[in-house]
Amino acid sequence: SQTQGHKSHSYSQSTPQLNESMTGYRAGASILPNAVNTQSLPGKNISWRALTVMQQKWLLMRREESVAWLDLCAVQRSIMGKQLESQLQHGLAGQPLLVEVSCDLKQFAISPAELMQQSPRLNQCGMNFRVNGSRLVIDTMPSMLRQGNVAHHAMGLIRQVLQHDSWTEVAGWLATKALNSDYSLVQAEHWLQQWQQQLQEDNAMRYNVKPPQTESESPANE
Repeated sequence: SQTQGHKSHSYSQSTPQLNESMTGYRAGASILPNAVNTQSLPGKNISWRALTVMQQKWLLMRREESVAWLDLCAVQRSIMGKQLESQLQHGLAGQPLLVEVSCDLKQFAISPAELMQQSPRLNQCGMNFRVNGSRLVIDTMPSMLRQGNVAHHAMGLIRQVLQHDSWTEVAGWLATKALNSDYSLVQAEHWLQQWQQQLQEDNAMRYNVKPPQTESESPANE
């Protein structure tokens, strides 16, 4: 089978390196070089099947004679972005912070006036706050921004709202903050199903596997 011309994402290892890491993997004779990479016959609805998760971010999957990698981060980001965009129309629920967080707006070159002007939209994002002079006091944040450096996340959200009139970009940014740090096989199977059902097997998220060489073959000289 031929490798598709998609570039790997910056947060992931490139697919050639992943293919090298597959050297010892055994998925049956169908991934040998003499196997034919066929498309599903017309009228047949054959689903991809999850095999294993590599590097905690890539799913190795198989359908008939085809084997490919699925970019789990890209799938989750796309689906969650659409869901969050829809939810933002009605407003995200803000979660109270366990510890009060505050920061000086002067350090981030944001004026209290422009912040208050965007207060309704920030409230819709689940961020509720108070402004005392140039000091921002955060009361609630959306769930995906409550961990780590909350003040940094708050400034990131404020900048997204200031820069974009549409919810699409804001939702996409929030989705990146909600991504799994790693994926179990059960989680990968869930996102595989979502990729097939909601994204209609978007090819931009799939990378064909180069069949491994047999023991009788010598490495090709590049």
